[in-house]
Amino acid sequence: MDDPIASERGRAVEEAISHLLSSAKPGTVTRTALYESDANAWLETRLPRWLEAEETPWPDEVSALRVQAGEGRMRLAVRVTTEGWSRVVTLTVEPRLDEEGRLWAPARALHVGRLRLPLGLILGEIETSNRLPAQWRDDPRTRFAVSVFAGDAPLVESPVVRIDERRLRLTALECVPERFDLAYEVERRD
Repeated sequence: MDDPIASERGRAVEEAISHLLSSAKPGTVTRTALYESDANAWLETRLPRWLEAEETPWPDEVSALRVQAGEGRMRLAVRVTTEGWSRVVTLTVEPRLDEEGRLWAPARALHVGRLRLPLGLILGEIETSNRLPAQWRDDPRTRFAVSVFAGDAPLVESPVVRIDERRLRLTALECVPERFDLAYEVERRD
């Protein structure tokens, strides 16, 4: 059962973002901050519903997704439970936009619990190993994630959200302690 306070906060975050995006005017650049506490409330209470509406299955083995912002980096943490094993896995990424506007998220560190693992070795192992559960190993999203975290592919080619006749293009993303500073340009759709 959802925590009612987190549910309300997640709903409020979603409504605030929706209002901000829907009130944006073409030709403007808007800046906003997303606090990690708000992002975590949304991830906990609204992301599962959003994924369900998009018919995107969330793996049963993964729970408790959290983000933490720091200087130039973002930590993503999840609890992974499989075959009698349950641990928190934390991946540190350095999100950035390149000169062509693509959003990259190369990984810089990987921890299972408090143990730091050799990231390059683990990413290589994921690509070549049969030790992963088959549903993850054979999923194209796993290969995509490895490419993104290895820094070989952008997370998003064009970070654009379409709203009615407008497009909102992410133009800046900065991670600072406890928040993500975002800027986006409002364009008319072609």
